Amino acid sequence: MDMHKVSYLFLILITFCSCQEKKSNVPDQVYKYWSGDIPPKEIHLVHGRYWQSSHWSREYIMYIELEAPAEWRANFIFQNHLVQIKSEDMPPPDPDIPEWFNPSGKSKIWLPVGPNQGSIYFEDSANNKMYLHEVQL
Repeated sequence: MDMHKVSYLFLILITFCSCQEKKSNVPDQVYKYWSGDIPPKEIHLVHGRYWQSSHWSREYIMYIELEAPAEWRANFIFQNHLVQIKSEDMPPPDPDIPEWFNPSGKSKIWLPVGPNQGSIYFEDSANNKMYLHEVQL
């Protein structure tokens, strides 16, 4: 087989094998797609929705509702360099938001520092819940 045919077959193989869209509404699977790991034992996943493009750059949109202890929430906020904002500074909601993504009015609102494509995080310390909406396009 000549090199042109081998190169062509390789290109076709790479194109079709590496490009598969991912979708899920199963909270454990959403968490794994998003984080690349299984959920830690100290958190309880309530709802989730995940979409990832078939593109190699890992473009995704994720929603997740979870219950977590204060220490986990504080570490998440610190590790992701989130800053608290006031509700009046909140960006307009995503029109495709799931019905269950309904944080309480008492939730603290967090955004990432720097460029943001629509990610927003809500923390309600009264019920230990977090609602995470992350966008990477």
